[in-house]
Formats: sequence, structure tokens, C-alpha cells
Amino acid sequence: MVAKTDAVRRSPASILSNSKNARRHFDKLWNAASKAPIFCKTSLKTLPDGKTKKQYKTSRLVSSHAYKIAQSGAALHAARLASRDCAILRIEAESESSRAPWMPSLSTGARIVLEQFLAALAQEAAFKADAFRQGCRNTKRISGKHMRLGWEATKESVFASSSMIPSTVIALPMGKTSRKPTLTQRQSKEAAAAEPADKGNIEDVYGD
Repeated sequence: MVAKTDAVRRSPASILSNSKNARRHFDKLWNAASKAPIFCKTSLKTLPDGKTKKQYKTSRLVSSHAYKIAQSGAALHAARLASRDCAILRIEAESESSRAPWMPSLSTGARIVLEQFLAALAQEAAFKADAFRQGCRNTKRISGKHMRLGWEATKESVFASSSMIPSTVIALPMGKTSRKPTLTQRQSKEAAAAEPADKGNIEDVYGD
């Protein structure tokens, strides 16, 4: 006999189930994208028995070595954050093995997603840099200054809404300003300067 669940528990269970199913199918979709014609080069290889076999070579924007460096750095950062939290709570943190540190895995589909994002980001920066060049009307080529302005505009439009603080903060020194004292300030200053003279000396009050 299957236990029945009430409507209050059934609703969050349905939402979690839908999320898991969608995540699983997204993983399958992007893992299969490595063999899509838009992301790879297909060639035919003749086998010794005379049959032909398709070979897929994925076009890469970022090398595998760069991904490994990023994965290792992310794991080290996570380990340090966990150790810091344990130190704050006065809990002894377990150290990872120096011979076999944690190396997170990154699927082929996830790499393709990151590369597509970086490619779109670079295209947007180049488009904005060309718009700056057309606005300047002093050159026919995109210079380094145009590209820097294009990247700054792209970062503002893409990451500004998701960041808690601005990506660039410019601090300028504040100049010294001289203000004239007000009437109340002048009167207070004059009263403070005249106060010792009004009191006089002790000899004047009590005599010799």
C-alpha cells in the first residue's frame, strides 16, 4: 500500500521533481552538443577493414589546461572558505591530501556553455568598440582605447545588475575649501579670547 501525501507536501515535491528532471535533461542536451556540427569538425576515417567511421573534433575556444587551472583554483578557494568557517566556530578542520587534492570535474557540455558565453561576451565588446570608433570618426581601425571602452560598456551592461557593488570605483581627492566663520562662531571665539582677562588675577580678588 502506497502512503498518500497531503497537498501541502505534494506541491514542493512536484517542484523539486520537475527541477531534477529538467537539470538531468539539460545535462544530456549539452553533453550531446559536443558532436553537433556547429561545435565540431567531422571527418571520415577509413578503418583497416575498409569501413569508414566518423570522427568528431570539438572546436575549442579555451584550452583544457586553462580549465584545469580554473577548477583547481575554485577547489582551493572553497577549501579555504570552509577552513575559515571552522576556525571562526573553533572547530578543527580536516586538511585535504597534499598528494591528491580535490579536482572538480567539468563536463564537455559545461565547457561548451562557458565557451559560448565568452564568445558572445567578446562579440558584444567588439561591437561596442566599433560603435565608439564610428562616434570618434578619426580612424578606420579599432584601437586599444576603443576596445577598452567597449569592454567597460559591456561589463556594465552584463554584470552591473548582478553585482552588489560597482565593478570600478574611482576615488578622487577632495580639495580644501575655506569657509568664512559665521557670526555665532566669531562671537564664541571672541568670548573665549576675552574670558581670561575678565577673571583677572587671584591677587586682585583676594588682595595681597
